[in-house]
Amino acid sequence: MVNEARFNFGERRATFKSGNGDAVADNMRATAFIGRELFSPVIRTETRYEFTDNINIVAGNHNFKFGGDAAL
Repeated sequence: MVNEARFNFGERRATFKSGNGDAVADNMRATAFIGRELFSPVIRTETRYEFTDNINIVAGNHNFKFGGDAAL
């Protein structure tokens, strides 16, 4: 019997700044968007945690593997 447990932590930072922060924008509903970027600026940090636990059992000529994974 073998138990495998793992933990993973990841962090990603994303920053998108507008090239022209003084520009004017106009949104024509359901038709067009004119001007600077609609969703600028964006400053975001994504954090991810992952837990994995598996157990391997060898019984005669058979191998059984059970486990689970949770990503938060």
